[in-house]
Amino acid sequence: MQKKAARERSSRLLNSSITDSYIEIGKILKPHGLKGEVKILLYNKSSRVLQDDIPVKLKNDRGLSGDFRIEMIRYGSSKVIIKFFELSSIDDADTLRESTIWVQKELLPLLDNDEYYLLDLVGMSVFSDKDEFIGCVKNVLSYPANDVIVLDYKENEILIPAVDEFIKLIDFEKKCLTINVIDGLLDG
Repeated sequence: MQKKAARERSSRLLNSSITDSYIEIGKILKPHGLKGEVKILLYNKSSRVLQDDIPVKLKNDRGLSGDFRIEMIRYGSSKVIIKFFELSSIDDADTLRESTIWVQKELLPLLDNDEYYLLDLVGMSVFSDKDEFIGCVKNVLSYPANDVIVLDYKENEILIPAVDEFIKLIDFEKKCLTINVIDGLLDG
């Protein structure tokens, strides 16, 4: 989330890949131990939205898609370990390797009036500070240095850093975003 004036950046962001009612928040890296536990990567390392006994959806490129329920989760300083009720062996856990983890939007923490999730930017129209239409927000990616807005511009994918130098105004009523266009920014 960020302040509406795009002045303060926070680490409570959840990844912005979305479906109608679920949000992708991480992925399974590999099995952990022999009893069906998995090591996961949360896109937002400070997020605690995953808790014991909540349902999640898992999806992967091999066609796996299913509903799972968290039996136990352990947050460590460098890793997060999850045990699902549906898994009981290392072989079960290995089938989920590289699966993405999706959680219901309703499970996300409530925000203050002047805050929003970056995924709320997806679909917004993007204009230059000279009021020229540039494109629409396709996605928002989270990187250690800063978040990045992905948009389509003249059939190219353009990455705009989500920092005050570039993001000048976010208007949720009009569903538009105004950016500062510097030389080379739209060159792709």
